[in-house]
Amino acid sequence: MAEKLLEVSGLKKYYPIKKNLLGKPGGYVQAVNGVDFSIRTGETLGLVGESGCGKSTVGKCIIGLENVTEGSVALDGVVLSGMPERQRRKRRRDIQMVFQNPYASLNQRRTIQQIIDEPMQVNLDLSRQERLERTRELLRMVGLREEYCSRYPHEFSGGQRQRIAIARALAVDPRLVIADEAVSALDVSIQSQVINLFKELQEKLGLTYLFISHNLCVVKYISDRIGVMYLGEMVEMAETEELFQHPCHPYTRSLLSAIPLPDVTEQEEARRENRIILQGDVPSPANPPEGCRFHTRCPLATERCAQEKPCRTEVAPGHTVTCHLCGKGGGI
Repeated sequence: MAEKLLEVSGLKKYYPIKKNLLGKPGGYVQAVNGVDFSIRTGETLGLVGESGCGKSTVGKCIIGLENVTEGSVALDGVVLSGMPERQRRKRRRDIQMVFQNPYASLNQRRTIQQIIDEPMQVNLDLSRQERLERTRELLRMVGLREEYCSRYPHEFSGGQRQRIAIARALAVDPRLVIADEAVSALDVSIQSQVINLFKELQEKLGLTYLFISHNLCVVKYISDRIGVMYLGEMVEMAETEELFQHPCHPYTRSLLSAIPLPDVTEQEEARRENRIILQGDVPSPANPPEGCRFHTRCPLATERCAQEKPCRTEVAPGHTVTCHLCGKGGGI
């Protein structure tokens, strides 16, 4: 088994709402509340959940775009969260990010050469000619022509821009790449091409991915393991096939039942009839419910769920669930 590359322990990120007359925060938005997981070298971990569940905030805390309120983020056993900026700068090249919107993540006033060259200037000891050659190589690697170096982002389609963003992320030889909804802004036909590119690059360069998405079909295709988040907390994590074949948490089951299916088999028709439709809205992270955070929408909730916070339980090897209704053995 590969060694752990990234380890996230008890990660919390709270945002102050507004200050009162005494200058103190009037409350906090609990964007992430005690998340734990690890990623092995060469693995792809998928992170899924509804919009606003905190999955993108987790990625930003890992890369350092957001300061951690509590908990730790460690790369190769070295704790990055809370590290002085001067020391963290030396390790910044090890983790890179591909953002959701390729139209906003690229500087429109810079050429493609300048966009990809900038992180190399800061992080790598290469000459100007060496950086130019590496830029051309990266463009070829992501399926673009090297003569595109002199062009500007507005001259490219959305899929091409995302390929440029991937090339920029790879420019400094990162060990971990965080893809934050990296294909959600693209057409479906282009999504498959970019996902296949991610897989090809992983095999070629030995990359490790944290793949954040709300699309379970995409995550199933690319991920080795999947973590499911709800209202800032990790409610279930398992190997991909295990999660799809034996989902335990009611929230995970509702997400899987919402995946569109063609009418081709009786099994799929039966699954369609058993679709779980959640009632009500997601509670505010500024005022989360007591006990299990999902109990206000859970069709199986009991009085205990409303009063007592559930602990994480291992229901099968590598399969953990945070639910009172799931015990060892896996069933509800």
